[in-house]
Amino acid sequence: MIASTSLKIILASRTAFTVLIMAFLVSCAKSPKQESSAPVVASQTDTQKVSQVESRADNSSRPIVAPVRRVPTPIVRPTHPRRYTVKKGDTLWGIAGVFLKTPWYWPEIWHVNTQINNPHLIYPGDVISLIYVDGKPQLVVSGRTRGHLQTSEKLSPRIRVNSIDQAIASIPLDAIEQFMAHPRVVTKEQLDESPYIIGNFDGRLISALGDDVYARGIQSQDDSLFTIFRSTKALVDPKTQEVLGYEVMEVADAKMIDFGDPATLQITRNIKETTSGDRLLPQDRSQVTHNYFPKRPKLAVDASVISLFDAISTVAQNQIIVINVGQREGAEVGDVLAVKRRGEVVKDEYSGKKDDYVTLPNTRAGVIMIFQTFDRVSYGLIMESTRPIHLNDLVTNL
Repeated sequence: MIASTSLKIILASRTAFTVLIMAFLVSCAKSPKQESSAPVVASQTDTQKVSQVESRADNSSRPIVAPVRRVPTPIVRPTHPRRYTVKKGDTLWGIAGVFLKTPWYWPEIWHVNTQINNPHLIYPGDVISLIYVDGKPQLVVSGRTRGHLQTSEKLSPRIRVNSIDQAIASIPLDAIEQFMAHPRVVTKEQLDESPYIIGNFDGRLISALGDDVYARGIQSQDDSLFTIFRSTKALVDPKTQEVLGYEVMEVADAKMIDFGDPATLQITRNIKETTSGDRLLPQDRSQVTHNYFPKRPKLAVDASVISLFDAISTVAQNQIIVINVGQREGAEVGDVLAVKRRGEVVKDEYSGKKDDYVTLPNTRAGVIMIFQTFDRVSYGLIMESTRPIHLNDLVTNL
């Protein structure tokens, strides 16, 4: 009886041990995290946060590269319209602001839209809609209006003939047009070595359109067209006191009619009166681009506003500022930056400490886009402003 009972215990123990072994093997065969059988639907926000990881199915020995930091998905306005019809005088920046809280992200949305041959060229009458594809917002041309009738079109590859001059500009070009034909910043060497006006026709103090002027320093007959400039001020870095360049003001255009020392020139376009001492530079005949694509800078920016164009103390939207970073620091045309009002230093009267001063946080004043770069300075157009922008305001990444 005892032997029979012992045999039963041994068999039961072996059975239990076998069950434990089988359970262990099954658990090892399973993945560490068993997925639920219920379907999981990713939200739009989750979909936007997913980083694409390169598949290794085609080559198991291929290393998985860590995904780079993605640019944040543009913030869509909760009250954006279903569609928007482009009007004459619109800008891409303004249209993007209808749909997005951060309009400087519009090139990223339009670049991924393969239905538009050139995603930056749209025309009055185009109907822009915001849709979601795989959780990502896209701006698409969903139709075109002809007269008062709106039509829908099947978007397919075809030739569309439109003058680029009729296309909607990316930014308000009239605000910067005067800056694009001629340089606005020169070096001391350029100033010292450039030809200069020594006198005006018939002993006059000033000259205007159609008048003759006389200049010294023109070394060759190869350059016959000149722009007359007047130096206005030195651009100085507020931190290092380095002279970054000399800002010049365009005065007139002139053509040489008689080479010599002095040479005789005739004023062909007049902005201001020409006087003795004004400088000459050969006219820039390079093709000026009118397509500006806003983007985030590649490098960290820590700059200051060092000059206000055509203003004394403050500027606002659609006006021009100069900042103390240029090509030397990696600044590029299209870089979008934030302008911040520096926080004031105030004395804390309530801490109980003697001479306890606190610097208040910087506050956002506006957004600029760099449209022209020089060696050590850049010109920026104020695209948005929530408060006046002053000299010495801080310029940083968004």
